Amino acid sequence: NKNSKLASLSPYLDKHGIIRVGGRLVNADLPVQQIHPAVLPYKSYVTELIMTYLHLQHQHAGPQLLLSITRLEFWPLRGKDASRSIVHNCMRCKRFNPRTIYPKMAALPSHRVTPRRPFEVCGVDFCGPIYVKISRRTKQKAYIAIFVCFSVKALHLELVSDMTTAAFMA
Repeated sequence: NKNSKLASLSPYLDKHGIIRVGGRLVNADLPVQQIHPAVLPYKSYVTELIMTYLHLQHQHAGPQLLLSITRLEFWPLRGKDASRSIVHNCMRCKRFNPRTIYPKMAALPSHRVTPRRPFEVCGVDFCGPIYVKISRRTKQKAYIAIFVCFSVKALHLELVSDMTTAAFMA
């Protein structure tokens, strides 16, 4: 069938009756196993044994490395799936590379979710210093007070002369 995944590899039978991948590397200075790797069927016991052996030989290689090592001599059909399956089923890899567990986020405080008028509940922060031009030659240090409304996330910025309580309240 021309639509099969095997047909796109231009397969042929070698003198031992092994299906090998064809290709354009005939004149390459490489071993025959690399020029025409043997095709390994997906979910075959032999494929699983070969890939498990290579996984263990190369110190529990990850899926991408395992696939590239396997493709030096063999061409596994659905190779990404096969290598992922081998690494996923390896107990040592599961134990030493566990999935990251993300904790649930806490519930939002009532003042963040209760509908209120803008800036009825807000947060304050400062940024700066910035330099404000007073005249042509003089600059003065100033700060920006940032007011954040918790209900609608609106911002209000105020220029403050210094970081004192009196300047903030003014």
